[in-house]
Amino acid sequence: MAQAQQDAVQERVERRARWQSDLADGGPKSPPSQVVEPADHARELERERSRAQHLQGQIAALREMAAQHSPGADSGVLALLQMRQLAELLEQHRDQLRLLLNGSAVDEQQPALDP
Repeated sequence: MAQAQQDAVQERVERRARWQSDLADGGPKSPPSQVVEPADHARELERERSRAQHLQGQIAALREMAAQHSPGADSGVLALLQMRQLAELLEQHRDQLRLLLNGSAVDEQQPALDP
């Protein structure tokens, strides 16, 4: 990646030098944005394709990370189901504890003790 950046900088330097040389010789034959040789054009296209592929890879990786870390509809439904099952289980244990206490009613209004 660093080599590609260095190549791009070097290419810009060469273009600028050619353009300045053309100015010294009486003006450019075409504007600087259009001074592109076929080999330079092919290299530039290849660099752009490489950058696009790199960005597509990064986007895919970020999407995968987002999917792993953010709940979708399915995981939300699953979490709700698990919470309901846990609530039912806790109610069953509460009922069993009441029976173990010889059937005496546990005062539900009694505040919980702070640890």
